[in-house]
Amino acid sequence: MRPKYHFAPIEGYMGDPNGLVYYKGLYHLFYQHRVDFSLEKVWGPFFWGHATSPNLIDWTEKEQAFPIEKGINAFSGSGIVDYNNISGLKEGEDDPILLFWTEVEMYTTKTYAIRLSYSTDGGNTFSIHPKKLIEVPDAPGGICCDRDPMVIFHRETGKFILVFYGEYYSKSKKPSFVIFSSEDIFNWEYESEIPSLFECADIMELPVQNTEEKKWVFIDAPGDYMVGDFDGHKFIPCQDIIRPERNMPNYACQSWKYEGKVIQTGVTLMPKFKGERWQQQMTFPVELGLKKVDDKYLLTKTPIEVPKELVYEANNIRARDINSLMMDNLETCEIDIEAIWNPWTSLSLFTYSGIVSFEFFREQVLCGCAFPLKEAEKVKIKIFVDRTSMEVFANDTIFIPLPKREDWTCEKFKTETFLDRDVLIENIRIYKI
Repeated sequence: MRPKYHFAPIEGYMGDPNGLVYYKGLYHLFYQHRVDFSLEKVWGPFFWGHATSPNLIDWTEKEQAFPIEKGINAFSGSGIVDYNNISGLKEGEDDPILLFWTEVEMYTTKTYAIRLSYSTDGGNTFSIHPKKLIEVPDAPGGICCDRDPMVIFHRETGKFILVFYGEYYSKSKKPSFVIFSSEDIFNWEYESEIPSLFECADIMELPVQNTEEKKWVFIDAPGDYMVGDFDGHKFIPCQDIIRPERNMPNYACQSWKYEGKVIQTGVTLMPKFKGERWQQQMTFPVELGLKKVDDKYLLTKTPIEVPKELVYEANNIRARDINSLMMDNLETCEIDIEAIWNPWTSLSLFTYSGIVSFEFFREQVLCGCAFPLKEAEKVKIKIFVDRTSMEVFANDTIFIPLPKREDWTCEKFKTETFLDRDVLIENIRIYKI
């Protein structure tokens, strides 16, 4: 029942992705991990799980990333490769890999400090640095504030930037994204803050499609984001916050940033399947971009390319003709469709992991809940089907992760249309993954 090409732990509950770094041909994924399901109603014990992959599809699960003291939870954070050895931690040929995490009191949500773990052997082993980078002496009401550190290197100022969800260090004393800077990794100074965003920050600078322009994007755990300019001290938004239509399975996204690419994944919030010893999986990796539409900057998500085998291709056919195909063993596949927009009907696709309907007459996609779909001459669809989930991309703007329902059954891939009006499919390709 485990997913084939989405990462899920062999055993235990998995939470937020943490510390995503790419180093020497390997993607490192760290994540919130709890093995004992009997403790699912309390906050802990949480530690950082660790997995590596050469291609974001084939994963090798590692041992616990770093040991933590008794009575402590290791909550969310981020990672970075210190290529210039600014930290001074380098010992051999490998550049230091730095992990920033939230030290929290066991079985509560009270933050103690932001901590640093580091590796000098390419990410095989990690040690905890004794210095507490930012301490939280008295969290208001005992809540878990000043948490989830995201660290990047800001080239223009030559400083490291740390952004966390904070209240104690917020000048307004309201939960905000608080920005700190450092020249050496160990000593941090307050710079500014951004209100109206919630936990697990991800930040990056992205080029705007078909322009010479670049903009900074600050994203929170639910997927809301701000676009604007950032000089290493203060972020100035250039438009209102974007709250994209979404359902909640995709949460706390983080990204690998390397060689000009930004590749993002998040955790798919899903129930535990009966008889299974694991819970939750990561979403399918997507490359982030920015485009400008009607004077508004919008985040784009393009699924990465994966090894796959073409099992069916057709041009200029009607949707109902697909139902005559004998396509077995397609519980894990990619379905690519270009269909002509028909305002009088809908196209429903039934897969082993769920159903998605493109309701042209209502200008929406129905996949657990409704998402708007702007009328166009054509609709370009990508669907990734795994054993436990389905993800839908439509016209490069809609991203819908949908966990499989335990009671869902489907004998084969098939289509349905509304009011007996068919849909012309210009091109369909189905790949086995």
